[in-house]
Amino acid sequence: MKRAKTVDKLPKKLGKLPKKLGKEPLVEALFDVRFKAKAPASNILPGLVFTKFEGEKRVEKLPMAELPVPLLAHIDPNIRYAPAIRIHWGNFIILSGNQSAGLACKLPYPGWTAGFKPSILKLAQLIGEAAIVDVVERFSLKYTNIVPSELGVAPVVVDFALKIGAHDVAGNLFQIRVEIPKDNLISIVQIAAEGSATFPDGTSRKGVASDIDSVAMVGETPFSEFLSGLADRLETVHQEAKSIFFGCLKPEALAKLEPTYD
Repeated sequence: MKRAKTVDKLPKKLGKLPKKLGKEPLVEALFDVRFKAKAPASNILPGLVFTKFEGEKRVEKLPMAELPVPLLAHIDPNIRYAPAIRIHWGNFIILSGNQSAGLACKLPYPGWTAGFKPSILKLAQLIGEAAIVDVVERFSLKYTNIVPSELGVAPVVVDFALKIGAHDVAGNLFQIRVEIPKDNLISIVQIAAEGSATFPDGTSRKGVASDIDSVAMVGETPFSEFLSGLADRLETVHQEAKSIFFGCLKPEALAKLEPTYD
């Protein structure tokens, strides 16, 4: 599949983006940062979280915690970034790998300005205090949405065209994956005609699934430099992911999600 040249190649240009949706389709919001560290972050961050973060906390070991660190250096590089520890902290989940850290929101989504972004910055500050990270390689914001089935099928919800030869297959089951580059960002967009999510309270949702993972490639940036510019970089990446999501929706589908604006 060919890469789109720029974000301007999205189906349509947007004006003002909604501030909030009355019918929130979001099922996951995740911040992830990958780095080179002097010591496994998963051995150090949990203790700092329990010492310095207020509120109730609970820690879980994940399967990656059972693998010896020397072994990880000789297997799939991506596994080195897989989380080994999960910490429940209030309305968030902190994820810690040997060379990565992450923050996921519990639902309902707390919002960007008042909830998610300040918590990301607080976690980044704590990583800095650990003094184990040499350089940061990349960070990302990933948002997964499921627009409920009752609001329409994929051709009604998403603005796209899909053909194989002479066959229009947009009305069939499908999964699309495309990478959209812009400056130092790469947004990996996946759309599936049918997706489902099960929530902690046992309820579930089925519908059209969209997954937008906007990745900021920062080379090998010293952590102090990364931290000083993180607030502005987060705004850029968040705006890009948000623009792509709303740019993929048909106006009629957006209206059904009950948007509100400033």
